[in-house]
Amino acid sequence: MVLIWATGLKGQGVSDYVSLADEWKEKGNYAMAVYFYEQAVISCSKNERSAMHPYTTGKSYYRKTQNIEEYSLILEDDSEFPEQIEYKKPTTEVLNLSSDSVLLVTLESAECSDLVYQLGHAYYMNNEYDRTELLFSKYLTHFKNFELLGRFWYANALIRKSKYVEAIAQLERFRDEIQYASGLGYYYERAKILIGDCNFAFEQLANFEFEKLAYKENNVSQESHTMFGASYSARDTILYISKLVEKNIGEIKHSDLDIVEANLKSKEQTGLGDYINTEIHEASPHLSKNGMKMFFTRWSNDQKPAIYMSNKFNGRWLTPLRLGPEVNKDGYSAINPHYAEDQGRLYFASDRDEGRGKFDIWYVNIDEFGKADSAINLGARINTQEDEVSPFYHAPTKALYFSSDGHPGLGGRDVFVSKRGSKAWGFPENLGYPVNYSKDDEYFILHDDGVSGYLSTNRTQCFEECTGGKCHELYSVNLSNRIVLKGKVKEKETQEPIEDVLVQVFEFGKEEEGNAEFSITNDNGFYELELEAGKNYEINIQKKGYANGFGGINTDYDEVSDELTKNFNLSKEVVVVEEKIKLDDVKGKEEIVLDDILYDYGKAELRASSKERLNILFEFMLNNPSLTVEIAAHTDARGGAKYNLELSQSRAESCVNYLVEQGIARNRLRAKGYGESKLLVKNAKTDAEHQINRRTTFKVLDDSFKGN
Repeated sequence: MVLIWATGLKGQGVSDYVSLADEWKEKGNYAMAVYFYEQAVISCSKNERSAMHPYTTGKSYYRKTQNIEEYSLILEDDSEFPEQIEYKKPTTEVLNLSSDSVLLVTLESAECSDLVYQLGHAYYMNNEYDRTELLFSKYLTHFKNFELLGRFWYANALIRKSKYVEAIAQLERFRDEIQYASGLGYYYERAKILIGDCNFAFEQLANFEFEKLAYKENNVSQESHTMFGASYSARDTILYISKLVEKNIGEIKHSDLDIVEANLKSKEQTGLGDYINTEIHEASPHLSKNGMKMFFTRWSNDQKPAIYMSNKFNGRWLTPLRLGPEVNKDGYSAINPHYAEDQGRLYFASDRDEGRGKFDIWYVNIDEFGKADSAINLGARINTQEDEVSPFYHAPTKALYFSSDGHPGLGGRDVFVSKRGSKAWGFPENLGYPVNYSKDDEYFILHDDGVSGYLSTNRTQCFEECTGGKCHELYSVNLSNRIVLKGKVKEKETQEPIEDVLVQVFEFGKEEEGNAEFSITNDNGFYELELEAGKNYEINIQKKGYANGFGGINTDYDEVSDELTKNFNLSKEVVVVEEKIKLDDVKGKEEIVLDDILYDYGKAELRASSKERLNILFEFMLNNPSLTVEIAAHTDARGGAKYNLELSQSRAESCVNYLVEQGIARNRLRAKGYGESKLLVKNAKTDAEHQINRRTTFKVLDDSFKGN
């Protein structure tokens, strides 16, 4: 909450309000701009149009605005132009613009309609997407000669609210409306990109199968509802974060952003002292690994954002040093510092004129005293015509994470990652949902483990006391939807480890697609591989001279940890020929199981040992030439029913074909695949139970065969 002196506002005309609104908008303070545009619209609708500001319908008012660190400063009209104004939310009169009758009165004048456009655009820039949608939906419906860009900002607000279908319709209509307009080529192409973003969002949200992995960080008190830009410290239990803090300056209440130390165990937060936190804004800290050096951003409404460096001595942060023009170029903003110690580089974002778009990501080589070389732009693979901000270099994986609204995303700023090659950065990849969503997702940081991290986002509903509509909150992130499977393979008889065993893992029903995960055991018989969470897998263990091993595993995300262990024992492959089959033992029996009829995983071809077992049946049929038999194959219940049925039929036919090759007449044999339709163990859970269900059987169909 902010209190300002507003002496002299009584009796102001529309043009005075518009002048003030334009001034605040040019400074990037959209909350203040909203307030004065609201007053201008109200005055205009009351026919107080003295000295109307010279807006022209149909003209584009696009200005490059300075994107600065997140903050929330708004004023409220508590009474009719008091000497001191306290502003929390739009006035009732402005909200009544949702009423068709009130809006139509306002739109009777082209001058008033242009003010409605300016107000709607200010709402959008102030991240008030509900009000942007409401205002522009009425504006575009009731006024024919509307500002063309009104539909563009309306569509953008719909995207921020995840209304992708409606947004695509508005963007396509917008492109039709402006295709012959001059000076709007940027918006024509931008609309095309945004349509692609909407389609990307459809794909992301449709394919995501698990519960959200990004969740609000509960170990940090977030009572201010504006908290962002976390940095790791020398201890895992401590984060440095940016938050909105209320202060008293004389008799005036004042809010600004400070950097605080947050203890994740005790949930206590401690300020960093007057050298760091002043009466203006400090945010976006980044600490060195040992916690003794900190870079951060400082700015005010009248002072462009600049990057500072401070050292810690005897437990206290010293007076910060403003970095030189290599980083803080005069007349431009420099924000979001990140110090990559292993490279000796400082990454940061800046809107300096040599860039490719608005805010670009740059780096400088910097020494321990803050002296830097010339800034280098990261180039076209990273930087677009839009904003790229909040860089984070992950040293263990040599990957750069950053946020952008120029690369394909789900709306607003999304988090991307680019891997460093030998000569250049790779093409950025969107981290996808749930790390990214339709609003702004920024300030992503990742622990050295490559899995846990934090980001700041305004995706949740803002609280009433959160001003400006941009309530960044701190979220924990777990990037892992991968589960580590590890174990040992040993010889069954001796329990000695077996080296060079092939461990293959297939998703059930998809082994023919060739997307197996595999590992080779080391000299200790150890294997390790990664699987995707939330799936069922079958495991196939193979080594020449040993009988194959089989197993299954379920990686349901809600039921397993991020690490699973599964050991296997393999037997030396020995063919054991048992006694001959006796006719009296099989006549009238529904099913006789042929032990050890085995197949390679997902295949129907008979192994050598299986053929030896079938020779017993071959000898039985030679000795009983009048018999006709059915040879059946069964699977367990894992995998798809159709797939299992087809596989079992193929396996049964392999058995029949082998016996025919040995000289048994084909018309004495019937091949039948039952798939999973005749399970011996219902609801099998263990590998042993599944093995009972996987079997090859035969039964006598008839004893009157008289052929050859």
